[in-house]
This record gives sequence, structure tokens and C-alpha cells, in this order.
Amino acid sequence: MLGTVALCAGCDVYPAWGAVVVGGLSGPIFMVIKYILLRFKIDDPLDAIPVHGAGNLTSDKLGNCIPKLCCKKLSFWTKMISARNGYFLT
Repeated sequence: MLGTVALCAGCDVYPAWGAVVVGGLSGPIFMVIKYILLRFKIDDPLDAIPVHGAGNLTSDKLGNCIPKLCCKKLSFWTKMISARNGYFLT
């Protein structure tokens, strides 16, 4: 579930290695957010906060970096969304 949430923002512009990077980095962020919730005794039996929080945080931060690293020619809509606020819309 976490990998699906993390890859949704840039699935049309990520290369295969970019998807692996985003999925791999979202796992440790998930564990940190889950630990924080357990530490403060916040009940989240479905892990919805860590899954969507970690996935969204990872895809928002890396969604703008990975396409610029590998693709010199970005689509018109990718440029427009990136230029708007620095992130892909999720």
C-alpha cells in the first residue's frame, strides 16, 4: 500500500530506477512516522497516517527531483505542474 501511495504522484514521469528510489525511501519514513505515533500513544489501527503521510511526503519531495535528473525533455504538463509550486499535484 505504501509503495502505491508513494509512486502515484510521479508515475507518468519516473523511470524504473526512480520508482525503486521513491519506494525504497518511503519505507524508512513510514517507520519513523509509525514510531512517533506509537511514542505519543496515538491510536491508528490501520496505519493510515504513516502510509499516506510517508508516501505523500516522499513523492512530493522526490517527485520534482527525479524527472529532472534523468529526463532532459519533460512534457508540457510536467513543466507546468513543477513550475507552479515546486511539487507534483497529489
